[in-house]
Amino acid sequence: MEDLVDVEIDLSQPNTQEIKVSIVWIPKSNSQELSLPIWTPGSYTVRDHSQFLYDIKLFQNGRPLNLNRSSTNMWDISLQTKNELNLKYIIEARNLTVRTCYLEPNFCSLCLSAAIMLVSEHRYSLYRINVKCSKEWKVYMPLEFDGYFNASNYDELVDAPLHAGNFNLSSFKVRDFNHKILTIGIPPTGWPNDFISDISSICNATCKIFGEDPPSQDKYTFVLHMLDKAYGGLEHDNSSVLQYGWDKFLSKNGYRKFLQLIGHEYFHQWNIRRLRPKEFMVYDYNNIVISENLWFAEGITSYFDITIPFIAGLSSYNELLEDLSEEITFLLNTPGRKFQSLTDSSREAWIKLYKSSKASLNSQVSYYRLGTIFSLCLDIKLRTLNSSLSSLLRQSWNQFGTSNLGYSRSDIMSLIKKIDLKLYKEVNKWLDIPDSIDLDKILAMIGFTLEQSKVEYVHSGLCLDDNSGSVIVNRAIKNSPAMDAGIIVSDEIIAINCFRINNSKEVDQFLIPNKLNKILVSRNGKIIEVLIKPISQQEAKWNLHPVELVSEQCIKVRNSWKSII
Repeated sequence: MEDLVDVEIDLSQPNTQEIKVSIVWIPKSNSQELSLPIWTPGSYTVRDHSQFLYDIKLFQNGRPLNLNRSSTNMWDISLQTKNELNLKYIIEARNLTVRTCYLEPNFCSLCLSAAIMLVSEHRYSLYRINVKCSKEWKVYMPLEFDGYFNASNYDELVDAPLHAGNFNLSSFKVRDFNHKILTIGIPPTGWPNDFISDISSICNATCKIFGEDPPSQDKYTFVLHMLDKAYGGLEHDNSSVLQYGWDKFLSKNGYRKFLQLIGHEYFHQWNIRRLRPKEFMVYDYNNIVISENLWFAEGITSYFDITIPFIAGLSSYNELLEDLSEEITFLLNTPGRKFQSLTDSSREAWIKLYKSSKASLNSQVSYYRLGTIFSLCLDIKLRTLNSSLSSLLRQSWNQFGTSNLGYSRSDIMSLIKKIDLKLYKEVNKWLDIPDSIDLDKILAMIGFTLEQSKVEYVHSGLCLDDNSGSVIVNRAIKNSPAMDAGIIVSDEIIAINCFRINNSKEVDQFLIPNKLNKILVSRNGKIIEVLIKPISQQEAKWNLHPVELVSEQCIKVRNSWKSII
């Protein structure tokens, strides 16, 4: 069959943590272009997956051909004949994240955009995938299986994460559709009794928001890695891969956050996988694709993920307010919100958010966190106009998602403009002007105030990490005593006032507020003494508090907002 690409993924030597890949196809032309994606859709930064690729070889009629490397991730070749080609290479698989490749003697987790090269002229060919591994291992991909895994094109192939090993696979229902959850690892005390039914409830609640069945229907799979310390997820069309730490999982709040992560990734099968910005309708795997619409894809999703356990009856109203208060506190304690707008946060994701450090909070803001508060405010404003954010989302889905047209900012804004011209102008300002949302005024529309509480602490401005017995500065807060003293990122704190520092917790204990303290630091191997004058300060925390004596209209809008859907 001429328009077929055969892929073999060899996992048979997991102790090497290397994957052998073979790709076989019949060329359509004498000029061939090969590439490995530089990024993984859903994770908007250049990851240069080709750094883990080596020993690349191309054969025709059993003879090696010379490949010309045209860039860091691309190769081309001119052929004499159009006989079958066989590409072979090795991928180092030692990075356990949801967007990379990992292989070890116990299991394998592959994000295939980091492993499978694209033959440009065969992007839309059929793909047949054979996975070679130990007979004791099970193999799973969210693809049709008939002895081989089958993908209708390259995009479907690399959108299907591959997992192998001795995992557990369970089924549950969402509406009338079968879903699966594949688990690798288990918490020390085992799974909660209602673990599967809780996940089902989260999925059903998400369907309520959109008012319809899941677009994946019977195809959806959650893949969950339970690790000692981890947090993260990556969405795919018909699946998601999640990593979560059992240190969080075992606490009540941590379990609720886990359910929010489940909801977040499940929500994405609508918002971003099918309801996409136009610039992502066809992925350009070889180039940065800048979008100003990640606030819609991720910020709105982050807002709704907080509400989904509440809709599902798995969290209380007070817990919903607690989680929103936490987001507000984080945002108001982020100096970068005054410098970076929501659309700039989206545009600059490739170079800022995904490459941020703790020091970045001084100059930038996350479109996840700011997008959550933006969405809360937009939801409230829409409800004063007898509409809602969930209604706007459904309109966007019906107009730009089900049609596969994709959307632009102007498309979304036109829907808001039809509701209210004044709100249209206001939202444009929120998107483009840093720190332009009047949060207090908007919260008052549903009878809420922000109550500020403060905790006394020694403020030095030092943000620290413990690293193998060393205490390292990861951030000096802007305009803080630490910054004024000249302490910089990567300084190692050795002693305070002649007392040896053994861990980061001792730093605040040893610092004397409102007096000059001597800090001994190691900077690039050189010992330096600096003077710092920390101050007694109160850490601000904000809590949403409902006001009881409000107007009937205010109560009406509040009750509408509480319905979420």
